[in-house]
Amino acid sequence: MSDSPSFTRTVGIDWGTQEHQVCVLTTATGATRQQAFAHSDDGLRNLLAWLAELAATPASAGVAIEVPCGPVVEALQAAGYAVFAINPKQLDRFRDRFSPAGAKDDARDAEVLALALANAADRRAFKHVPLPSPILFALRETSRLDQQFRADFRRAANQLRDILLRALPDLLALCPAADEPWLWDLLEQACAEDRLRALRPATVSDLLKRHRKRKVTAADLLAALKARPTAVLPGSLAAAFLRLRLMLPLLRTLHDSLASTHRELVRLVAQSGRLAVILDSHKGIDARIAAGMLAEVSQALEAADLHALRVIGGTAPVTRKSGKSLYTVRMRRAVNVRFRNLLRHWARTAARADPYSRDFYLNARARGLSHEQALRSLADSLLRCLVATIRSDSLYDPDRRSRGSTTVAA
Repeated sequence: MSDSPSFTRTVGIDWGTQEHQVCVLTTATGATRQQAFAHSDDGLRNLLAWLAELAATPASAGVAIEVPCGPVVEALQAAGYAVFAINPKQLDRFRDRFSPAGAKDDARDAEVLALALANAADRRAFKHVPLPSPILFALRETSRLDQQFRADFRRAANQLRDILLRALPDLLALCPAADEPWLWDLLEQACAEDRLRALRPATVSDLLKRHRKRKVTAADLLAALKARPTAVLPGSLAAAFLRLRLMLPLLRTLHDSLASTHRELVRLVAQSGRLAVILDSHKGIDARIAAGMLAEVSQALEAADLHALRVIGGTAPVTRKSGKSLYTVRMRRAVNVRFRNLLRHWARTAARADPYSRDFYLNARARGLSHEQALRSLADSLLRCLVATIRSDSLYDPDRRSRGSTTVAA
């Protein structure tokens, strides 16, 4: 860490939802100052004013905190301070130096953060948080909102499926996931037991034509609707249809929100420069995956840091060996969950769309790896290919990769 900046003062902030405990350490003398500030606009202004009194210039002070984003981080960055984030588990290890018994309080955590950042040997555990661009801000918020909408939509669709499993189980043979708009239109017209048998074939045919459903015929749909429901107690079926009527507006709202966020992600990715173009050239990466990767690991992508990407995404295993114990390799658990899910989705999609990735996955399964292990191994290979294209500033060429794999096999 010889190239790391030297600070005359280091600041440790124990972040909280109600107030923030701040410790300022003077590196030359080791003197500390402690004060708490409320989590409000006035509280953040008072925090910046207090730091300005203790530090000559923002460039002479480094700030350590456990979160890489949020109002506190943004306020400090706007004022010109260098902000460094650390994993809470690593902070817990640093705390053990001062209290092996496990004592913990906000003032102690703030002091531990300031002392660790002042130590050049410990600073390698911190990650510098760069000032993000407006596009990156929008990408991060929109991508995380899209992931939240997708989780809410899947949860609501599963609840609808559970209702249909009780009231109209034959419909699930035609739409197993209960997540298609044509099914919702049908249920809106027949979400009462006495209306099931009143649907005419012409009405059902028009509905299927409007949604361009060719694999489902009107005869099959009418047969599923008119099938006898499962045996239930009196009133139970009416309650199930009531739940259907109440669930459908929620599903439609989430479906429309997902469409809106997807359009916004496509627009933002198109404005994200050369890195987004390289990401889009790889098989299996769509606008959602590209936006999520830019939002979560843009710093590592711009630096083409393969090791950081493998660690953050969980494709790099954790090795253990001590004394006479056997050397073991375990799955990495301390990861960015959003980025790990993006890598899994990328690998799953690439295994279907790219012949090389499909062969890689099948070979991994043939070696005895499970489905998830094969996807994780494929994601690691895809990450290496992505970093290679970023370093060479070139787009992904499937023909070139196929020629390389053929040469290695020979």
